[in-house]
Amino acid sequence: LQARVDELRALGTIGHEINRFLDLEALLEVIYSETRRVIYCQGFFVALLDREQQMLHFPLAYEEGVRKDWTSRPYAKGLTERVIETRQALLLGGDEKEAAAGLGIHPVGRPSRSWLGVPLITNNEVLGVMAVQDFERSDTFDRNHTDLLSTVAASAAVAIHNAQLFRLADKQLAARLRQLQAVLDSAHEGMVLLDPECQIMLANRRIVDLWQMELEDLIGRSLVGSPNLLQLAGLDNLAADDRVPDLLAESERVVFPLAGSKDQFLERITSPVQGPDREVIGWLLTFRDVTEDQRLNRLREDLSQMMIHDLRSPLASIG
Repeated sequence: LQARVDELRALGTIGHEINRFLDLEALLEVIYSETRRVIYCQGFFVALLDREQQMLHFPLAYEEGVRKDWTSRPYAKGLTERVIETRQALLLGGDEKEAAAGLGIHPVGRPSRSWLGVPLITNNEVLGVMAVQDFERSDTFDRNHTDLLSTVAASAAVAIHNAQLFRLADKQLAARLRQLQAVLDSAHEGMVLLDPECQIMLANRRIVDLWQMELEDLIGRSLVGSPNLLQLAGLDNLAADDRVPDLLAESERVVFPLAGSKDQFLERITSPVQGPDREVIGWLLTFRDVTEDQRLNRLREDLSQMMIHDLRSPLASIG
């Protein structure tokens, strides 16, 4: 009875622990370490099925406590494939090859004296297989071990699926950011993308030239509490109680002298970035060098003043 209580307690711990992780590598390590607490095994592996490529991948494998790097292989007629196809646990004891041959299976890898594999199923889809092995003793595993490993696999399958979705989303986000970075880098204007806390998420090469700062020194930094960045962005005239996000809440167009220069001028256009529900999820700051425009404006003003002066002089004489 005490052994059963210990098993139930361990299973509860496993369910809690493995659902704390979204990183697949870390998750699998926890699944292995927690499984060994309730089931003695010399070998342990997790196989994941790639249906599109018809490949089996082995992101985690241990033999006698040593981490192994198993190469992915094509889907064939092994023990793992049998579990996937039947969607049921497979328990073998004694001569693995002989038992497998009777099932029309061709074992792959190091022979076992005891082999127990259970399917990883979530949303009615088989993700792969979790298996334990004993290389020396026959009939190490029994029905109780099958139930235990199946219970672990049920929790593990959900956690693995979530980790896979997280990894896919992470890859898609990284690809999207690379595409966005390429678009920004192709622009002639300097561009800075801020998150809601005014932290710099992306910046292009043109802003590096304008601000004379490296990308790695910009990404991740916040305008809030950074006088140097506020000055470069033309926001250094804020009062002490002003909040940068409030100032950026509406689009604006501002011309200001570039920090450290009296003759170079930048134009900043602030545009809110809106989410699906039209909530503001950040800001895009666009900076354009308008030094030449400012010079031409001054020339026009000077010319106008000269013309007015020249016209006034003759009229004053006539008067």
